[in-house]
Amino acid sequence: GRRVEQVLPFVQKRAAWIAKQMDYFQQFHPLPEKKRFVSGETHLFLGRQYRLKLIFSKKESVKLIGKYLHVYSDQQKSEST
Repeated sequence: GRRVEQVLPFVQKRAAWIAKQMDYFQQFHPLPEKKRFVSGETHLFLGRQYRLKLIFSKKESVKLIGKYLHVYSDQQKSEST
């Protein structure tokens, strides 16, 4: 392999071009939206997408049922938060 001393001058020479390319490609990789944790929202779990289903219940638990992530809670989540 090449040594850092050999690669560094090339990278420094191309630094402006590299920065320009990074800025350009950043537009294609938008940041994900902040999760609201409301029913219907999708969440990744172990590399798979599941649709969140919030269920009001005295007993708190979480279950994976098919493609849904059922969250049983005695807390009613406000849709605005």
